Amino acid sequence: MSVNRRALGIVTTIIGFTALVFPQRPVAGALASGPPPKTINVTPGPVRSATPVAPLPDRTMTIAVALTLRDASALQSYVQQISDPSSPLYGQHLSLAEANQEFNPTQQEEDQVVTWLRANGLQITHTYPNHLLVDASGSSQRIAAMLNMSLYTYRGTVHGRSATFFAPTSDITVPGSVADAVKTIVGLDDVPRFFEASNGVADGGTPYFPQDFANLYDVNPLWTAGDTGSGQKIGITMWSVPPADSTLTSWANVTHASVPTTANGRLHVIPVDGGTTAAESPDDGEVGMDIEYSSGMAPGATVDYYEAQTDTSGNPTGQGLIDALNAAASGGNMQISSSWGECEVSNDSWTNAVQNVLSSNTATGHSYFFSTGDSGSTCSGSGNPWPDYPASSQYATAVGGTRISGVPNGTTYPGETAWAYCASCGPEGSGGGYSKIFARPSWQIASGLATGSYRAYPDVSADADPNSGAYVCYGSSASCGQFGGTSLASPLWAGMTAVLNQYLAAHGTSVGFFDPKLYNLANHTQAYAPFHDITSGTNGAYNAGTGWDAVTGLGSPDLYNVARDLAGGTASPTATPVPPTATPTRTPAPTATSTPTTPVPTATRTPTTPVPTATATPVPGGTQLLTNGNFESSTSPWSLTSAQAHTIIQTTVSHSPSHAARLCGSTVCTDTVSQTVTLPSSLTSATLSYWEEITTNETSLSCYDILAVQILHAGTLVNTPQQLCNGNASPWQQWTLNLTSILQPYAGQQVTLRFQGTVRGPFATTFFVDDASLTTQSGTSAPTATPVPTHTAPAPTATPTKTAVPTATPTRTPAPTSTPTSTPVSTACPGSGCVQAMLTILNTDRAQNGAAALTLSMTQTNGTGSCIGSIGHSRDMQQSGSIWHTNPSYPAASFPNDICLSYYTAGENVGEAGYGNELTDLQQLNQMMISETHSATYCAVFNNHACNIINPNFHQVGIGIVNVNGGTWLTEDFTN
Repeated sequence: MSVNRRALGIVTTIIGFTALVFPQRPVAGALASGPPPKTINVTPGPVRSATPVAPLPDRTMTIAVALTLRDASALQSYVQQISDPSSPLYGQHLSLAEANQEFNPTQQEEDQVVTWLRANGLQITHTYPNHLLVDASGSSQRIAAMLNMSLYTYRGTVHGRSATFFAPTSDITVPGSVADAVKTIVGLDDVPRFFEASNGVADGGTPYFPQDFANLYDVNPLWTAGDTGSGQKIGITMWSVPPADSTLTSWANVTHASVPTTANGRLHVIPVDGGTTAAESPDDGEVGMDIEYSSGMAPGATVDYYEAQTDTSGNPTGQGLIDALNAAASGGNMQISSSWGECEVSNDSWTNAVQNVLSSNTATGHSYFFSTGDSGSTCSGSGNPWPDYPASSQYATAVGGTRISGVPNGTTYPGETAWAYCASCGPEGSGGGYSKIFARPSWQIASGLATGSYRAYPDVSADADPNSGAYVCYGSSASCGQFGGTSLASPLWAGMTAVLNQYLAAHGTSVGFFDPKLYNLANHTQAYAPFHDITSGTNGAYNAGTGWDAVTGLGSPDLYNVARDLAGGTASPTATPVPPTATPTRTPAPTATSTPTTPVPTATRTPTTPVPTATATPVPGGTQLLTNGNFESSTSPWSLTSAQAHTIIQTTVSHSPSHAARLCGSTVCTDTVSQTVTLPSSLTSATLSYWEEITTNETSLSCYDILAVQILHAGTLVNTPQQLCNGNASPWQQWTLNLTSILQPYAGQQVTLRFQGTVRGPFATTFFVDDASLTTQSGTSAPTATPVPTHTAPAPTATPTKTAVPTATPTRTPAPTSTPTSTPVSTACPGSGCVQAMLTILNTDRAQNGAAALTLSMTQTNGTGSCIGSIGHSRDMQQSGSIWHTNPSYPAASFPNDICLSYYTAGENVGEAGYGNELTDLQQLNQMMISETHSATYCAVFNNHACNIINPNFHQVGIGIVNVNGGTWLTEDFTN
């Protein structure tokens, strides 16, 4: 798609700092002419009040160079737009390729940084697909010299505790050659700034199991329907050694819950930057709880545990945590839980780097869940109130804590209160409050939210009080107990989100970046109440209350309601956001998914003249066969397929009222939406009407990408009455196609209407389809007039203007009533028998469409060659005399069961490709060949042999058979 393109920590007054004497800073060599060097502040706050002890001895150091986003403000604006239901871009999360193309650092910038690091004697240990970080290791003295600074050991106070750490003595300097590319560098200090949630142990009471939380948060209906998170991956970032498989199995034996282990393949332990060791950082219950209760909520999901690097004292490193956050998203985990944080610090190099990682991966649809901390409104020895980061980031979904008030029996909701503040307990309680440095995002609007300009958190909550906590087993020897903390609430939400994503995938959508959707649910009246509003309790500086509050956010979920609300779309907004009741009693929901009774379209692109929606009810003069033609009632009875797992039914762009089918939008894609109907037994006419919108990044007017209207019978393609392509890109337009002659042979039988989007690259094209209707009439005679489409799309200027008239007209010879059959292609290709078989296929199809038959006229043999291409994309073909052959400058490749297509237009050969059944592909190509008015070459693969066909509107059709491994090319020409 084309896109128009810090929490103040402990700050102490510096007294006598200038009197301290440091070794002379290394003097950098003469800088080469060019861009000036850049100075970057990487000095951590505790250095200002700490005492220098001695220079840091030379040691091996690992660093992460954070690269600069190309346009951070544009990325922030884009995230706001995809998060705003009134924006046309709402929900349009970028692919990684699109994020790289628009916002992320470039490959060239990454290469420049890599070259610079290697030139200074460092080893590159890791790079990432989004180019945000470059990891390197080497001598600390080399790194100090490279950055024109010194490293010292300090003794000071961090979060109220004495600590010894190393850090730079000053800002760093990077040379002009990489000044624009380098944002900051992480790993130049080991200040122990990070902490995990307190993970408190219960004073008494019965610990809860996953089934109890499923009862509490209404997950059971989704589990019963088979939505268990299957196909989803949950990412967890932490730094302790995970429990042994035997420990996890012991937990499962007690709770009777499904558990992922390394042995059963559902738990993947991924060391980051070397990870840690059991001696340095054994699991004290945190990792066990994260794994057990994220998977406990999503028993069908897999868990990727990213074990971040620790230092020799067992403390996590800044590099290890930022690398873990980025690796989790790069690894395909759409829901990522992190039960750790630090006190918010302004102008902090680590925070600045993490913001890059979170914002970029949020734009690509990942949800980061962070626990809000277990110290109430304060933060580990800092002032009160004081925010926790990354929970306070606008790119995180912050999860606060509650306490269960009754027994979660699955029949009625027992109620929850806030996990209340206890000053003498540590302190202890649900974290929450307001950022001191991050602006409030545009989507954060809710009843109860205090006025102000800073990000407020938490966003949502779940059980966290250890006294209503969970049964957790941890370590290598199955130590078990009752634990709580917001570090329980965060993985609960991550697991429930995996269940949501499986459920929504079947409805053509996904959660994506969750935070904006949560507030959208709260700000509009929903068909089902999505949240339990928590109205009592405190976290010290703030009190729970009606609506959003700084203790529990919007509340805890009713997951089944959230799922149905997200699948059904947003209902009409209320003038003032009205929160759900404090403790709603759960009412058994109907088994069928319903939608709001009075849906109102969101602020998307809509037509100036509304078009009636297409429903399966009789219409004057005919019968409407399609159901849910406007895609408003979930997906039923449409069938959706996407080779790239795209979300097809969406609300980003629609004709009316709020939903439409979105096919493709990536650089290589095959998406379909289809519906099977039963035709009247006395069919006399059939008219298809639908609206489409095409957007494209293709710069050429040649038809690389195709939107095809197809008719199938018994699973076999029988006709393609219309094809549009990227050259027809335009806003919403309506097409009306006469399908009478195509459908009459199947009167009284079932046929399938299919819209198929195919994108073959190198750029993305998106096809939107909406308000489809198939109107039929019954009687004794068919109409004689051929309706023309109500709108003729502009054709590419590089080719003759073409009016998209259906290929099926009354003058065409009716097709036989039985399903067309074709002679199978010989497995002995190449050879004349193979060509004769293909000729039979072509002529059978041409007869069905009223086209003249082809006859075998001559045979030529010339040279060698192959149908060449890359994945799903063929390359140039050349003409030599009467022989078409592949350009030898491109490498050969075999594509079994594929087709590739090459137009020859104005001396330029443009390659295309597609996938599917060979017979179907050849018939589709023949259909295109009949309708084209310019010379074209087609290449279809049969049993590892390539065939090309020249347009019959010119004197002949050539079917060339080429051994893809470089054998003799046999060309047989046919004339009509």
